[in-house]
Amino acid sequence: MAETKKILLIGRTGSGKSTLANVLSGTDNFKESASFVSETRKIQKEEFEWKRTKYQVIDTPGIGDTKLTKEEVLDIIAEAVYLVRDGVSQVFFVTNGRFDQYEMATYDLLRTIIFDYHITYHITVVRTNFKDFRKQKKCEDDINSMTRESNDKLKEILESCQGRVIHVDNPPLDIGEEDELNMSKRKRIKSREKLLEYLSKNCQETSYRPEKLARLSAEIAGDYFQYIEKKKELEEELRKLRTSATSFIGVQFPKVERRKNKFKSIFFKNISLKGKKSELVAEKNEELTENDLEDNITEAEISEKIIQLEGKKTKLKKEIQEKEESIRKKLLKHILNNYEGISNELGGNIFLNSVTKDNNDWTIVNQAFADKKLVLKWKSNGFNYRQVQKWAAALGNSFNPEIDVGLCTWLRDDKKLTVEKIQGLGYPRDIEQLRKEYYQKLGREIDILNKHNQQLGQEKDKFIHPARNDSDNKNMVFTCTEGENEEKQQLQPQIQILPK
Repeated sequence: MAETKKILLIGRTGSGKSTLANVLSGTDNFKESASFVSETRKIQKEEFEWKRTKYQVIDTPGIGDTKLTKEEVLDIIAEAVYLVRDGVSQVFFVTNGRFDQYEMATYDLLRTIIFDYHITYHITVVRTNFKDFRKQKKCEDDINSMTRESNDKLKEILESCQGRVIHVDNPPLDIGEEDELNMSKRKRIKSREKLLEYLSKNCQETSYRPEKLARLSAEIAGDYFQYIEKKKELEEELRKLRTSATSFIGVQFPKVERRKNKFKSIFFKNISLKGKKSELVAEKNEELTENDLEDNITEAEISEKIIQLEGKKTKLKKEIQEKEESIRKKLLKHILNNYEGISNELGGNIFLNSVTKDNNDWTIVNQAFADKKLVLKWKSNGFNYRQVQKWAAALGNSFNPEIDVGLCTWLRDDKKLTVEKIQGLGYPRDIEQLRKEYYQKLGREIDILNKHNQQLGQEKDKFIHPARNDSDNKNMVFTCTEGENEEKQQLQPQIQILPK
């Protein structure tokens, strides 16, 4: 099966991304807006085919330009990661003029969170609203002008793009004059031809799939697939529910009409056959009783079905919400693990504040939380302020924020213990026993890692110094990763006093 080429559109609100997506796909499925207020608060996508090659264009909202909630920001990034999990063929950096700090911030954040520096080799700048897009000399002059007037970062992008800048003009179609409308359509057709010809020449290589994207997509792919499947299932159940509700209404109206008709029939029989009044009454009662029973059975069946569907709908909504929370938690952990890199980028702190939104004073829990990195360490492990408060209360005076983030994560994820269960244990004896178990586990893992690194070091040393004796390396211990080594140093006193 031929690979579908993924085209990711990035840029600020009002740059013409949605219009470009319509032009590329040959549709009008993307909501266009010339204003700087985003019409797109969710990712939009569309597949199309050109010269027997399948493409999917992905239009992303202008993150940072709209008043998106924390959940919306995380959902947008999660969906983008899932859609390009197998790699991206081209990133179109869309601009309608000179680049500003918001556009650079969008690029920097995506590079830091999802991609890496090699993204520049897969970016093409698309200059929109350029009326002379069919005049090569005018296009070249515009590129030179952008390079001269741009900051160092944009110059770096333009240079790494090696002149990969496409000029197009996609005028609006919501105009009354027929001649002007036809002219706008012709310009869009020419722009599309130019873009598709470019893609046919530049999208034939293997998709760009950096390690960061591969790792993050692997973390959320399972949850995201289940999330999509459950949403489809919910839509199907809602369709069934609407059908059942319509059926219920369909039963009610004929039932009323049928009863009216039978009453009329019996009434006229009663008038014409006065001598058989008692028989008619009996007949009336028998007929109405049978009809009532028939209608009530139908009603009961439909009502029961509606109740079952409502129950299933409620369950699916809960499961979807749980999947959303799981995906957001994993994505937030990934973001916080890249905190320093993101915070150093233009607009990074604004972005971090938008996804962590926390006005709580963590030092109320413990003074050690004056160190913001420690707060982020807890957050990256899925703990919010209120949860940390509860864990601190459960662990009591022995709570140490610098060490206990690993302990609490282990208790929650491996031991499946909640704060309520911890508080129900025989404190402090059971708490201390759990601490010992955790430290012993961590100690064993560190010993295994050190032995492994020592073995690798000896093999490396043999390769570099084949004449040296193995005994020269007997005391060699290679360090763990930075995070593991830090935790080892913090826990070393506790580990050393534990029984073997």
